[in-house]
Amino acid sequence: MRYITLTSWQLFILSFLMSVLVAALVSINTWYMETRLLPEVHVDDSGQCIKVVNFENGHAFNCQDVNVILRRYRTVASE
Repeated sequence: MRYITLTSWQLFILSFLMSVLVAALVSINTWYMETRLLPEVHVDDSGQCIKVVNFENGHAFNCQDVNVILRRYRTVASE
């Protein structure tokens, strides 16, 4: 069996790249989880709000809150 030794510079570069990769994965996961908790605003063909589905505990947004209090939401077209 043959051993390969790393220099200090190689170890530094490896640890830096691993930390960048982990930070990117954590950021992507955080963004995804926050996006999935956004309320869904169901709209009809004319763009009028039909109902609001809240996913986060304690939120009670309704159609009157869209674009007034509720600024970030996902739009879903209803059939």
